[in-house]
Amino acid sequence: MSIQTQGFLFEIVQLLQLFPDSKTFPDSQLRVTESYLQEQLQPLLDQYADIINTPESSCAASITRSHIQHLFQFKTKLHTLIHECFDIETDQHTLPPESKTMEEHIQKMWTWLRREQDTDTGTSKIPFKHPYIVPGGRFKECYYWDSYFTCVGLIADGHLDLVKDIAQNMADMIENIGFIPNGNRTYYASRSQPPFFCHIVNLIADKEGVSAIEHLLPALEKEYEFWNRTGERALHYKDQSLNRYWDSQSTPRPESYKEDIELAIEAEHDHAIQQDSARLFQNIRAGAESGWDFSSRWIIKNQFGDSPKSSWPLHRTNTTQIFPIDLNALLYYMEIKLSQWLPSKSKFYSLKAQERKEILTAAPFWQEDGWFYDASFELNEANQARALVNTSVASLAGTFPLFCGLATQAQADKAAEYIKLHFLKPGGVVTTSAAFESTQQWDYPNGWAPLQWTTIVGLVNYGHTQLALEIAQRFVDQARHVFLSTGKMMEKYDVCNLERAGGGGEYPNQDGFGWTNGIVRGLLEFIKTGHLI
Repeated sequence: MSIQTQGFLFEIVQLLQLFPDSKTFPDSQLRVTESYLQEQLQPLLDQYADIINTPESSCAASITRSHIQHLFQFKTKLHTLIHECFDIETDQHTLPPESKTMEEHIQKMWTWLRREQDTDTGTSKIPFKHPYIVPGGRFKECYYWDSYFTCVGLIADGHLDLVKDIAQNMADMIENIGFIPNGNRTYYASRSQPPFFCHIVNLIADKEGVSAIEHLLPALEKEYEFWNRTGERALHYKDQSLNRYWDSQSTPRPESYKEDIELAIEAEHDHAIQQDSARLFQNIRAGAESGWDFSSRWIIKNQFGDSPKSSWPLHRTNTTQIFPIDLNALLYYMEIKLSQWLPSKSKFYSLKAQERKEILTAAPFWQEDGWFYDASFELNEANQARALVNTSVASLAGTFPLFCGLATQAQADKAAEYIKLHFLKPGGVVTTSAAFESTQQWDYPNGWAPLQWTTIVGLVNYGHTQLALEIAQRFVDQARHVFLSTGKMMEKYDVCNLERAGGGGEYPNQDGFGWTNGIVRGLLEFIKTGHLI
């Protein structure tokens, strides 16, 4: 970890909100030596010692109310020092060139969002040896699950070599770290994201055959082992194993430090739940690993809430006590593919896949209302899962059994009707049904490109092509409508209102945007040809 992500200076910068976005300082680059920085910093700390309590045991900044003016002076001088000693990242490129059409814009953005191999020092970046794509906006690094959806568009536009580079970067991380982190930052190195590496590998195999991906299979097996490490991301349930999102750390996230501290304060005043700050931080981190940060999927509902926000308070996040349907479906897909690509181990992986399928296609995951759900659980004294209960949160995570091919045809037929009834909106499919409007960004009324894709691919897998084409056209129309009014491709959209980009969450909606560009490009190809990438 770096000076930008832990320690006394880091805590002061974050707690005093020297930057509007908590991610800014962790992403900065130190351009002087740490000893020089300390020489410049110490006189400032001595001068303003009356407003800063700095016991080495706590490394915390405690500001008294009686020194507001003094505090302002301190913040101003500290801000100046930080800018003298650190390069604060802004976008590395010029503004993207103007485009007349959405299609032209997507083509140009591949160059604008492309990054070459990393050579900078003094940053929190985990360096890559090969080129990659960043999402855009505040996200100036590569993200794990974003990359698959971005690769869909890269394949459509003939950039197979870049897809191979991205896959190799991921294989290198598995080799060096043991898994693929959330993103290539050191502060992400305690958690992963939904395991889509297998899907990226499959994109290459579909184009060039299995021989083209044989060198990646040891890394894929190693990732499978990471996800199935018992007691962390894998837990015994009866005689089998199911998976959850996890993070070994129980501290505030460096990139959202102040926000997490504030959540812990809220949790202290919520006497209806028993969750100390360490457990809350771990659950928040696990929620970040899910990619759905954040959603009603992970939150214990406040039955007495009188608004969406008070009904689904983020400090009640309980991610580590849930078996997510999407994660387990992705691991089923990984097991199926490994059984196909590794003939000598086919029996082992086929058996694992069959065991997982039997659990996921039955209650409490599958319900007779026609949808797949997450399941919450309790732990016994042996750290084994018991008392599985359907969480009742209707979300597009339920499309993953169709996307990954584990649903039965009868289940897929029911799910198609459920999608039409509960998720289909003017701008595509909405992330959760209207009953789960929470103000979190991975809930109603937002729609996200990756979930349009999992829904559409899942429907096509089971013969519901017309519904898939309708969703594709609606989402492309939504993206085009917003592009024509803003000139931007957005991270998320309000699919219930064609006039609006999405909202909610911990930060403003971002533009760029890698996975939206990728999926819209893939959907344009699907609409034109009737075939998926």
